[in-house]
Amino acid sequence: MYYCKRCLNGFTSSNALYNHKNYCNEQNAVRVVLLKPDTMLSFKNYNRSMRVPFVVYADFESCIKPLDTCQPKTNESYANKIQKHIPISFCIYVRCFDDNIYTPPTITFTAENEDDDVGQIFVNKLEKVIKQIYNQTQFAKKIIYTKKDKKNFISAAVCHLWEGELNEGRVRDHCHWPLFLIACMSIQILLC
Repeated sequence: MYYCKRCLNGFTSSNALYNHKNYCNEQNAVRVVLLKPDTMLSFKNYNRSMRVPFVVYADFESCIKPLDTCQPKTNESYANKIQKHIPISFCIYVRCFDDNIYTPPTITFTAENEDDDVGQIFVNKLEKVIKQIYNQTQFAKKIIYTKKDKKNFISAAVCHLWEGELNEGRVRDHCHWPLFLIACMSIQILLC
């Protein structure tokens, strides 16, 4: 993909990006396209979507602590920090596509004092839930692989999920759940 550094729109070719830049440079940084009256938006690219087995919803609550600030320099650009958000509680809700596979409790936490590291406690609780899901869903299923499936597998040139070219490292069947769970656990890196 080729991205416009001004408006962050992506294009599949450098020529398309070049043509876009002529338009983009004459406009505001965001192009506004409104629907015509009495029209409806719809999603058509179902081939580019994949159901996920779990969704994690999380929310933090914080208190606002005022900050003492010094006078900014008038000849330089600055941001005037006047307050700091301090996390004091959170809630984690995990939704599974099938309640028979996993029915998690809603997890809530409220700090008891200022020394509680609410961010780290959130990461620890989320990691515990993700590991529990991972351990609970480790069930092996025998692959149903017909002669037609074998023929399609051998003749396939493009992955049906990411639409990239297949190479010699292809597999017949694999589960995306472990990848999802690993991605959830990597949230820890983003939050720290």
